[in-house]
Amino acid sequence: MKVYKTHIGFKIFGLLFSLPLIIVCSGILLVPFVPVPENTIMAEMQNSWPPLGYLFYLIPICLLIIVLLAFMILIATFRKKAIITESSAIVTNVFITKEIEFKEVEYVYVEFFNLCFEIKNKKKICLNLIGLKSLDLEENLYEKLKKYRKF
Repeated sequence: MKVYKTHIGFKIFGLLFSLPLIIVCSGILLVPFVPVPENTIMAEMQNSWPPLGYLFYLIPICLLIIVLLAFMILIATFRKKAIITESSAIVTNVFITKEIEFKEVEYVYVEFFNLCFEIKNKKKICLNLIGLKSLDLEENLYEKLKKYRKF
């Protein structure tokens, strides 16, 4: 059994993307409270917001959603992994775990960054390999599938 985790560069990208997401979106949500000059785009934006009474409830909810979205990006980046055993391939993510038995595979092909398997019941399962250390992963999968003559 061999486990492949997310590449460090992809983890850094997720971290560098989620922090500006929080900062930029938080700054936009503070526009209604900051005094701005008349005849600007920000003044038009400020006038289009609902009354301040509603904003005291709406802005914390929006900030919470943005922070949760950023944390979900981070968790998804750090928890992604692929496990290759003698008889199957398993890819886990935050939301889903996919397992493919090699003996059920009829056809294998690569579609962009996805490794796609067509199973005997004509179901197509694609494994997203973005961010995984995939050089050794591809060779390992090729060796396992060659036993079942799927290439």
